[in-house]
Amino acid sequence: MRGTRLRRLAAVLLTFLLLSLPAGCVGSGEETLDIIRASGVLRVAIVEDGGRYSRQTADGQWEGIEVSLARAIAEDLGLELRLVPVEVGELTAALQSRADLALGRLASTASLRKSFSTSISYMNGSLYAVTPRGVYFPTLNIFEGEVTGVSELVSEAYLLDIKGAGISTRSYQSTANVSAALLDRSIAAYFCYEEQAEQFLQDPELQVQTVAQLQPEEYVAVAPAGSRNLIREVNNSITRMLEDGRLAQLQDSLR
Repeated sequence: MRGTRLRRLAAVLLTFLLLSLPAGCVGSGEETLDIIRASGVLRVAIVEDGGRYSRQTADGQWEGIEVSLARAIAEDLGLELRLVPVEVGELTAALQSRADLALGRLASTASLRKSFSTSISYMNGSLYAVTPRGVYFPTLNIFEGEVTGVSELVSEAYLLDIKGAGISTRSYQSTANVSAALLDRSIAAYFCYEEQAEQFLQDPELQVQTVAQLQPEEYVAVAPAGSRNLIREVNNSITRMLEDGRLAQLQDSLR
């Protein structure tokens, strides 16, 4: 009789512990999804100032490609969505306790896939270079030994490619002082993604080029390692949005 009571108590304690743990601390993918469902809430980390991907409107509402994707995933799971805005460099760290999923133009790399569970690609992105007009470059090596500006949103993988070409970098949080730095030759080029590059298209003294030698990045949703069932549901949501054209429509509408 005593042994039976002890086993029941152990089962109750184990259930309590599993429900108390953050989703990222549970080893089984099935248990992770079960705990998220039991909470009734899907917590998604997004970049707090991610431009067309995640931004707040004047009335405090969230919009953007990744915000809409997060809403679709939560709706498909039958869960309430809780957005967790973080700095761009804190997305994966948020998965330790604050979030179940991260969306923030996280490029699929071997190291990312080794450390986390990742989804199929929901979008591709290319690197652009803004330079003074007349400065053309067939490869990154033309800037070897030069100082260049890099948007803080540029991925670690692209940053390694740039530095690997012998190029020094200076990080920029915004584009406010980039034009002046390019024109006074404080920086030889400014590397960024499309939405920032578009801001310079109307400047007659500057030009925008794609960095053709670098492959486009594939952006994926990221969850704690072992979150197989959660990622399966995320993949289902991404597939539906790709097939019915919603992701493409979002890209066009939020330019």
